[in-house]
Amino acid sequence: WKDVLDGFCTDEFGVKTRQYHCCHQHAGAARRRCFVQAAEASATAAEAAAIVTTWDPAGEPPFPPGEPTDANMGNICGLRGLRAGSSSRSGPRVRLQQRLEHDYGRCCRKGSLACAHDAWRKGLERFCREESAVKTKQHQCCQRGGGRARSRCFAAAAPHPAYDRELHNISLARPGPGLLRSLCGPTRLITKRRPVPELLGAVTSACCPLPPEEQSACAQEQLSQGIATLCAAPRDAWRDPQRCCSQGDPERRHCFDTTYLTQVTLGAAVPPPPPGHEE
Repeated sequence: WKDVLDGFCTDEFGVKTRQYHCCHQHAGAARRRCFVQAAEASATAAEAAAIVTTWDPAGEPPFPPGEPTDANMGNICGLRGLRAGSSSRSGPRVRLQQRLEHDYGRCCRKGSLACAHDAWRKGLERFCREESAVKTKQHQCCQRGGGRARSRCFAAAAPHPAYDRELHNISLARPGPGLLRSLCGPTRLITKRRPVPELLGAVTSACCPLPPEEQSACAQEQLSQGIATLCAAPRDAWRDPQRCCSQGDPERRHCFDTTYLTQVTLGAAVPPPPPGHEE
């Protein structure tokens, strides 16, 4: 373990201008203590984040779930890993959500809309049976009887029929602590236009392992370095359709911020702050 850490720090000093903070400790006990403390802090933060993500009311899965259609199957399958779970709670709604996500996984592997729709319909029927057994006042849609009338009621009542609650449009121009909390959690990048994947990957790989108070400065540094690398690359490596690289600083950075780094769409398990509400 010690040899691996020392080798890691040697590599860090060889290829990066901003090394992992523990590598600045002298090799030996001080460096090892730093890595141990960082690992413990990371585990504690991850545990806390998991609790917040699961139990924050804003993170609860919406009810009722939307009806699977051709239009929303992409989100049902593509964003499955980002939807909040409720494994520590109980009740008909929680059990419905757990069963439905399990069944959706099976249906997504098959690529079958019919499978997903059948799971949704049967799941809601079972939900109504369970709710009637424990509550004196049932959900209004359960009172519609079975069949298509009940299904139409649940479909109309769904707050997120497109299964798009985890989708967000963000700007990567000036990532602050709130946005970095989101970017460092489970995400799926939807915007594939260059240079977004390269720059976002540089930020998350270099900055997410750092303590939260160091992440914002790291993100700005990684963006600046990434932009400089892109602009120094041969023209056939990246075409720069907005011609940002032809400008000098600070105009070049402003050009990247206002063109390439805006309107980035991604799925995120931890919601980013609303525009204008960054910490």
